[in-house]
Amino acid sequence: MFLQNPFSNAEREPRHKGPGNHDFFSKNANKALSLMSCWSQEREAKQIILDKFLPCLPKKFVLRHVDENAWNAHLAASIGKSYVFTGNKEFLHRYFAIMDELRARDIHKSAALPRSPSFSRRESWVSFLYAYAYASICNS
Repeated sequence: MFLQNPFSNAEREPRHKGPGNHDFFSKNANKALSLMSCWSQEREAKQIILDKFLPCLPKKFVLRHVDENAWNAHLAASIGKSYVFTGNKEFLHRYFAIMDELRARDIHKSAALPRSPSFSRRESWVSFLYAYAYASICNS
């Protein structure tokens, strides 16, 4: 089966445009999470995650114009799920690079991060995605 690469370089994912000024979700993360949960051919899905998703992942926390904590937590969740799904430890290096930065930004040690440094209010979306990222590397 030939499938064009559905993923792009995560560090160059498009930024949100238009009203609302929200940028919570990584397009690459959404695609990977969907693939792992919906693709009926597990072996093929693993190969796509390894060959197409892994090379597009950043090796560090990605700075974003808005919502960078939420966006990176969402990406970390998909990376953690990819590690559990494939067993490939290369995902862990990228996962912990992002999670270490998020933990450093959690100055209140409450898992209630602000959306980004420029938007200091703590919101449920960020808390949910941060907790989801932590839980993503748990296997059952």
